[in-house]
Amino acid sequence: TGPLYSIAIDYGYGFLWQRPGLSRRHRFICAIASFTALGLDTQVAKFAISAERQDLTRSQVVEVVMQVAPYNGFPRSLNALALIDAGNA
Repeated sequence: TGPLYSIAIDYGYGFLWQRPGLSRRHRFICAIASFTALGLDTQVAKFAISAERQDLTRSQVVEVVMQVAPYNGFPRSLNALALIDAGNA
């Protein structure tokens, strides 16, 4: 991952997450919803943990995943919920 990882971190958490208009809480909601919709379980797990440490309760993280289920497909949301329930997120 080398240089690409640091570029992604600098851009994603430096530039994008510092823009005005959304709170950190809202940014976590967007990220968890997007990663769930894309079926990116590793990222769902990591961001769910980070969200719980920062701004959201576990029940709120679960609710985000449930809210996107009709749009991204129930299997993807069920997979994300299984990660969260298993304590991996």
